[in-house]
Amino acid sequence: MDLSSEEQRLLGELQAKYPMRFSKAALIMCEPNPANFVSMNTASVTLVELDAGPIAITCNHVITEALTPTESGELRIFKIGDEVIDLTCQLLDRSDDLDIATILLRQDQLSAVLVDNTGNPIGTSLFRPASWPPEPPTEGDIISFGGFPGHFREIINLQDIQFATFSSGATLVSSSSERQFICAFERCYWDIAFGDQLYLDLKSFGGMSGGPAFIFRGLHYDLVGIVKEFEENLDAMVFSSLKWLQADGHIALRII
Repeated sequence: MDLSSEEQRLLGELQAKYPMRFSKAALIMCEPNPANFVSMNTASVTLVELDAGPIAITCNHVITEALTPTESGELRIFKIGDEVIDLTCQLLDRSDDLDIATILLRQDQLSAVLVDNTGNPIGTSLFRPASWPPEPPTEGDIISFGGFPGHFREIINLQDIQFATFSSGATLVSSSSERQFICAFERCYWDIAFGDQLYLDLKSFGGMSGGPAFIFRGLHYDLVGIVKEFEENLDAMVFSSLKWLQADGHIALRII
């Protein structure tokens, strides 16, 4: 049955909202004070429950930045939502080759990480896969993905930062390998789902690193990757494949 333009828009909107249920904004910052509270970087994390327990997945380059002191020697704070994460003891594994890192979340942290007092479902759930690890998508597959672009970040005051999301419910995989896959953007179709020039003209997707990418397998969604980087010259999003992430939170692939 052919869908009308409005039905396509509504379906795309529902599919685009799905990844954001399992994604949270992350902050990399120094101890805030009136002099530096705007000095911060943002990223995204994907929330999943595997055999190891509740895990936040993000990119290794995000963790590298969080663990690198400032030029003045000041240590950075890493937060998921409003919860401070101690990477010295909660970082499970990381791979520079795949640009993936895993963080073990304590049970007592979950309520703070998953909380939302506005009734918005964004970042309020752990994804529980039907099986693991996932098979990577192939060229021609359609994925849904999302994250928190830093371009949309709005600093209200020292304690309050507002994040807007960017997500896509149906993006075609243009190339795929065992380590990563790429989706070239087709902006001519974006107005169907977004209809807002703010989104149509968006060029910078910094802050989305670590956001989830799903594929619908017919009976269930599979979490197949995380956002790695945006290639502006190609107008394409690059994703790290989660094929090599084991159920214990460690990463199997090592390039020597």
